[in-house]
Amino acid sequence: MFNRYHIYILIVLLLLCSCNIKSSEPILVLNGVKGDTINVDAPPYQCRIIPVITGGKIEDRDISVTAWYLNNRLINKDPILTHTFKKPGIYEVTCLVYNRTGKSFQKKVVITVKENLLPECDFTFEPEEARIGELVFFTPVCVDSDGRISRYKWYYGDGSKDTSGRHRYNAAGIYTVMLSATDNRGSTVEVKKDISIFH
Repeated sequence: MFNRYHIYILIVLLLLCSCNIKSSEPILVLNGVKGDTINVDAPPYQCRIIPVITGGKIEDRDISVTAWYLNNRLINKDPILTHTFKKPGIYEVTCLVYNRTGKSFQKKVVITVKENLLPECDFTFEPEEARIGELVFFTPVCVDSDGRISRYKWYYGDGSKDTSGRHRYNAAGIYTVMLSATDNRGSTVEVKKDISIFH
């Protein structure tokens, strides 16, 4: 049976063990990654960086002051950085934080902003001279050198639009068909061609 003495000894032993357990040194981590590079390659060329102190004691992880520097110039003092880059390039962002105990932490990341190259697009259609009510097949011919096409949309010139690339015209005339192609980074290009529909 345990008496008060045994319980007291047990508590003391637990306290001694907890004191001997060494916690890891606190470090500053950005976006949950210990690396030092971030790539931005999609419009609007914006990055969002969240600072977190990991390891150490609970009081070590409580951030009280944050400062952000872009190429050594102070740009922001918000807890989370949201920044839009105006042009491609390589930028150095430094995060400086202080925790509640007054200890400072600093972390630098290199942000590479790459311009998204627009797709090159064209399209064909068959038959080239269609008649009223005849099914016309439109085929996109697109190349995206730094990604892929994620969405096509067709505007057939008679008020109709869809993503199928197949259409029947109900009246004779010349219609301007537009293909809208969007790549996997959100950039869109448009191509127009005329099609003649006969009786």
